[in-house]
Amino acid sequence: MELIKKLKIITLIFFITFLCGCTNTNKWEVSLPNNYEIRRINNTTVVLGKLVEEKFVTEINGIKIGIEEYVSKFSYSNNYIAAMCIIPTDDKIDIKYYIVDSKNSNLYGPYDSEETYNKVKEKIVDENLGEWIDTIEKPQ
Repeated sequence: MELIKKLKIITLIFFITFLCGCTNTNKWEVSLPNNYEIRRINNTTVVLGKLVEEKFVTEINGIKIGIEEYVSKFSYSNNYIAAMCIIPTDDKIDIKYYIVDSKNSNLYGPYDSEETYNKVKEKIVDENLGEWIDTIEKPQ
C-alpha cells in the first residue's frame, strides 16, 4: 500500500512539473563519485551519466553505464549510486530502480519493485546510500 501512495505522489509531482512548468527550468548538474553526474536537461529530462575524457556518456563501447530514463530521485555513497526513475507509458507510470557501482562503471537493473531493489542492494552495496534526493529542484 505504501508503494501505491508513493507512486501517486511521484506521478502528481511529475505531471504538475510537466504541465504547469512550475519549477525552475534551468539546466543543472550535480557531481557524484568517480566522475558520475546527474544532469537536468529540461523539465522532463534528468539523466545519470559519467564524464569520460570530458564527454558526458551513458554508455561505453555498447555497454550501458548510465541511465537515460527520467531520474526522479537518487542516493549515493563513495562508490555506489542508486536511482529511482519514472517511465511514462500509454496508460500508466512505471517506476524502475537502478544501482550503479561507480568505481567499476557497472549498472544493475532495472528493477520493477522497491522490494527487489532493496534485496539486490543488500547483496551488492556495502555502504550506506543515505536518503533519496529529489531532482525536481537542483539538489544542494
